[in-house]
Amino acid sequence: MAMGRGGMRGGWPCVGMAMAALMAAGSARAAPVPQELAACGTIAGAGERLACFDRYLATARTEGVATADRPARNSSRPPRPAPVRDLVSTVGSVTPFGQGRWTLVLADKSVWQTYDAGAPEPRAGQPVHIRKGTLGSYIADIGGARGVVLKRVR
Repeated sequence: MAMGRGGMRGGWPCVGMAMAALMAAGSARAAPVPQELAACGTIAGAGERLACFDRYLATARTEGVATADRPARNSSRPPRPAPVRDLVSTVGSVTPFGQGRWTLVLADKSVWQTYDAGAPEPRAGQPVHIRKGTLGSYIADIGGARGVVLKRVR
């Protein structure tokens, strides 16, 4: 089955090394290999073996089984909070977070942390206006202080 340049002959050593590395990594975690996947590895013909792996991967993706590009679905993980575009609330409580940063619990029970060291200390009862910033951050006007950068904890 010798093929010309770029054919099957030149790529098999790389595939063998990749499979050995994957097997070594898998044995370190001691994760069991599903029987269907192990059965695919025993097929002698390259085309049939590849088709078997493709069928297994398609089934795994639709059933929520972990694959290399996507971890298994974890229904016990709490859902992410909905993104905030614009929020007006009041500060419920404030605790120091270290190095001039603060953790805020708002009246709606959402929890936020300041990025800016040296921002003025917020106080319970102060009004807060939070708006969407860049790169996943938020900008807050807390009790008249403008432009305090926050991240949402929960």
